[in-house]
Amino acid sequence: MNTKIKIYSFFHNIFQLFLLPVISWQGKILRERALKLPEASGVRKGTEGSGPHNLKVLIIGDSSACGVGVQYVNDSLAGHLVKLLSKTNQCNWKIIAKSGLRTSDLISLLYVQNTLKFDIAVVSIGVNDITSGVSCEKWNRELIKLNFLLRTKFEIKKIIFCGMPPFGRLRIIPNPLRLVLFLKANLFEELLFNFCREDPLCEYVRINLPLGEEMIAEDGFHPSNHFYKFWASLINKKISEN
Repeated sequence: MNTKIKIYSFFHNIFQLFLLPVISWQGKILRERALKLPEASGVRKGTEGSGPHNLKVLIIGDSSACGVGVQYVNDSLAGHLVKLLSKTNQCNWKIIAKSGLRTSDLISLLYVQNTLKFDIAVVSIGVNDITSGVSCEKWNRELIKLNFLLRTKFEIKKIIFCGMPPFGRLRIIPNPLRLVLFLKANLFEELLFNFCREDPLCEYVRINLPLGEEMIAEDGFHPSNHFYKFWASLINKKISEN
């Protein structure tokens, strides 16, 4: 365990221990009052572009992977990414995602899918693990399982893991709950970064981006069209580098 993980873990555990009654109450109220946005509507697979290369991309994960925060898939992370990739490639793409998924849920969902071959997987997962209290140790084990499943079932050559959202700047979450989630997100961020660094077939994309009003959806939590577009450009750059 590196120094950053030790520090984040120490402060997270301390704050969570002493503030548990308060943050539990705040979490309950936040869930009750939060605006529930639907998943983006539209087809979740297709073929775009006519470039010399046939690039097969699988986008998987939680609410961000299925476009919560925008009305249509075309304006989601997947939609913007496909637009960029199809400028220079024929892009065959598919989304396997559902709002509210933890990593263990995603693994279960992938197990029941048809076995298809893809070149690249883009993974957005971890937020619901954080908010549901999954430990770092358990999440690391789930990442290993997910990594193995993607390589064996879908023959993925490159897995791009996206980092955690900027919990510390989401004003809709009250303190001290926001502080505790911020510390847990930093724990997961550091763990994910190290996980990718130790595996040559995994890439890490940081999405803890500066936030203005235009970057957040109307629920105050999920990405907006602008955030998804910027996020897709980071992933496209990572894919283009390889």
